[in-house]
Amino acid sequence: MKDDLARIRVRTVEDLLAYYWIGGRNLEKALRIAPLNTDDNMLIEFAAPLQILAGNSTGPKKPLAAMFDNNETGALAAIQLDPATDPSQFWARVGEAALRLNAYREAALYAEASLQISSNAEAAQVLARAWAGRGERARALAILQQAEESFPRSTEILRALAQFHSLDARWLETRTYAERILEEVPDDPIALLCLGRTQFHLNEASKSRATLEKIPLRSALVLI
Repeated sequence: MKDDLARIRVRTVEDLLAYYWIGGRNLEKALRIAPLNTDDNMLIEFAAPLQILAGNSTGPKKPLAAMFDNNETGALAAIQLDPATDPSQFWARVGEAALRLNAYREAALYAEASLQISSNAEAAQVLARAWAGRGERARALAILQQAEESFPRSTEILRALAQFHSLDARWLETRTYAERILEEVPDDPIALLCLGRTQFHLNEASKSRATLEKIPLRSALVLI
């Protein structure tokens, strides 16, 4: 089973929970006013595939995910953690896993739950990236800047800020954060990527190439 799950990039409990959407009382509450599915009307058989395929369309049919806006809490209410588990770090990791699925709504839920337990850099950067993924980049940047004040040496926060400014083509800010990361972690792939992009756009081609060549070949690079 472990090998089968690894094929779909489920390697941890957090990866698995990132797929959890809605269930139990949350589902019952959200569907109270919905028509019943019966053998006579077969509503689910015909409507569900259409709504799933609708994705984020703006047509008359409401996308399936939007049916549960403000009604779902993800896996938060469904999981009882072992007392030895740090709940703040656990839910931050679930939020990180949700980001890898582009499940921004759920990622924000888990990050906010983590931050309610205790302030931490991991959840803060997850929350910022979740809001950025939903198009709220100003809000995301404000979260990161506030987190930097609390965790000025956090590589997670500095990395997120470097990526953020890189995507917005603010190269001087990108260089500052990338260099701060590299002072602590000289082979950090995201910092090297951001610094290399900065040098290229600032017409420092030879430096850019030298920086980018330092990135480990097996690194998985994802920009927010």
